Amino acid sequence: HVLDYKPELIRHQAYKNETDKKINWSYDDEAFAAWREGKTGVPLVDAAMRCLNTTGFMHNRLRMVTAMFLTKDLLIDWRLGERYFMQQLIDGDFASNNGGWQWSASTGTDSAPYFRIMNPFSQAKTHDFDGIFIKTWLPELKPIPASILHSEDKIRKALSKNGTFANIDYPVPIVEHKLARQLAIAEFKKE
Repeated sequence: HVLDYKPELIRHQAYKNETDKKINWSYDDEAFAAWREGKTGVPLVDAAMRCLNTTGFMHNRLRMVTAMFLTKDLLIDWRLGERYFMQQLIDGDFASNNGGWQWSASTGTDSAPYFRIMNPFSQAKTHDFDGIFIKTWLPELKPIPASILHSEDKIRKALSKNGTFANIDYPVPIVEHKLARQLAIAEFKKE
């Protein structure tokens, strides 16, 4: 029904165009590549992206987490993620995919309020408590306890140059979630 009412959505225009136009979306190629390849240093995001790239499928909760990470933590234009998902998903449906991305980016019909930004670390702790999903898709992280994987500060410290797991070939988080959240909220609040 939404596409019938607003057919311009097919041309990747936002439902809430006034919100979309005021956001200074990023087009950072390196950050976008890290997100696509599952190399952001954020375990749940990376595991989800590697799962998508391998199987062509991703659970809905993970679609929300990865989309919100791209659009809120990295402030990368939602259209880039939307297009990438459509290329990868075996169950890709334009209306569902577009609606999901606009929900996460706070530009859709019934979108998440801009100040609701999923924390990928607390999402991992809640939905992958033992780190089974993360360690399945990121086997390099198997030696690291889930309690470290679920804490941005702990994983950053553990993977740092002098950290306990410095020898593991996995990046430290490319963005600090708490700071990125504050920047995203400020970006969405601006007039």
